[in-house]
Amino acid sequence: MTLKQRFFQALIKGQLGIEDQYGFMITKKEFTAHFKDIKPGYSNTFLATAVMYNGLTHTQYLSRIKTGVYRVHPVAIKEYLMSQNQIKDHEQMQKENDKQKFVIFNQCW
Repeated sequence: MTLKQRFFQALIKGQLGIEDQYGFMITKKEFTAHFKDIKPGYSNTFLATAVMYNGLTHTQYLSRIKTGVYRVHPVAIKEYLMSQNQIKDHEQMQKENDKQKFVIFNQCW
């Protein structure tokens, strides 16, 4: 499995980054801590080389928010899920998460 595949799997499984209304945000610090088995020279450059400059491509799918903070393009996540035939599973997980958030919100009131 490539590092890119491992990266997307970790995002989707909730092991890495934070998901919000705009997609996933990740810090360089989280990335290097999660992928300890990768050589530092490679793990330190992985996010920076995936930053989009001329639009979304198969190798460039991140936006740099500020130093050490990146956002994953939502289309890149969807394309990855489609390539892995996981799109329905992810959509189902999102629906279940939304239901849980609604229940928790109502319990607070």
